[in-house]
Amino acid sequence: MKRHLSVLFAGVAFLALPAFSFAQWNCPSLLGEYTQPIGSSPFKAGLEVIGSTGLLDESYYGFVSVFGAASYQIKQNTFYVEGGFKGWKRYDDGLNQHFGNSHGGFREAYYQFQNKKLSLRAGIQTMTLSDFYLVNDRALGLNFSYSFPALRLQIAGGSVMKQFSRNGLFCNIGYVYDILHRDRGAMGNGFGQMNFASVSATHIFKGNESGLKSIGAVLYDEFGSREQVKDTNVFSAGLYGTIGTPFGLNIMPEVLYQNAKANNAILYSLQLRKIFMFENATRLDCQARLVATTAIDKNAKMRNSFSNLFLGDMIRLEAVDAPLCQASVRYSIPRYSLHFKLQYSTQLDKSKPLNETDLSVGKRFSHLQLSLLGGYIQSPQLKNDDCFLLRAEARFYINPPQSNQ
Repeated sequence: MKRHLSVLFAGVAFLALPAFSFAQWNCPSLLGEYTQPIGSSPFKAGLEVIGSTGLLDESYYGFVSVFGAASYQIKQNTFYVEGGFKGWKRYDDGLNQHFGNSHGGFREAYYQFQNKKLSLRAGIQTMTLSDFYLVNDRALGLNFSYSFPALRLQIAGGSVMKQFSRNGLFCNIGYVYDILHRDRGAMGNGFGQMNFASVSATHIFKGNESGLKSIGAVLYDEFGSREQVKDTNVFSAGLYGTIGTPFGLNIMPEVLYQNAKANNAILYSLQLRKIFMFENATRLDCQARLVATTAIDKNAKMRNSFSNLFLGDMIRLEAVDAPLCQASVRYSIPRYSLHFKLQYSTQLDKSKPLNETDLSVGKRFSHLQLSLLGGYIQSPQLKNDDCFLLRAEARFYINPPQSNQ
């Protein structure tokens, strides 16, 4: 079972990017959606500024980032680059200590060819696979897909490095208020140390609004030269699909077998989604997810490194914490560019589970988007077993979003 799926890595030339690119993060940027043409030229550009402040238990923090993006498109070819600056500070009142850092770097840098059937992207890019679990990360590599009349084939692979991965040196805002010191998984210090390769095929049943809408199979291999993983190569294989119901509920099940040294296991993932539409285009988006595992080897855990489920704004649950679940409802009023969201994330089958409840509201004013989030976290790791989170955030876009929330 332990074998490397043969995938050609592309974009090696990007290793020659200047040292500036080796200061990377995964900030909550949406810049790629908001780039706009420069006159009548094939160039697009955009700028995003994010600032936030808040408190968590005995800590107070502030965060600021500036992102710029540029793309050049000629016929079916696109060159895209995105980068910027991030800085944050946190004061821990209990410890009477200050923490902080600031960095600049590239977030994405890739070439893409795309037509109606074929898509090929090479370079530093955010990757997801056709299934619902295995990969949600940023890698230096290749992502190829081809669509047949009723079948979609995907071949993807890359090297995940701490300089730009979603769990890397400057990941999201997790470092700002990670008071639980959660494990962020294994990443490479350089090219080739932590890699993945995957092949998947998805059959689509066109016209099926209810019943089986799609079914797919995936093969996945995770390997590298880094000391922690070179002797525990992870291989996974499984099935996934989408089932529609007559009343509009979509069900997305997935079952994966994991083969790894002393960690053979089976993973089950189930996602549910139902959207209720009302007058004036308002809508209620209800979602839920359950992740569970069965250990074949004693005390086996899921060993894949790049799924990044991030269940919970602060606690960021992953499959290694399974069984776990998350449920959310989001009410959007596009007429006023306004939304409200309630979300609950928790471990299951524990006397004192790690869990988080979040309530957020967001409002958009042309170039400016404001949001406020309040959270309640329970964990036996906390001094009083629980704490509160409050965050206020503002985003400014040079080019305003083209669609309402």
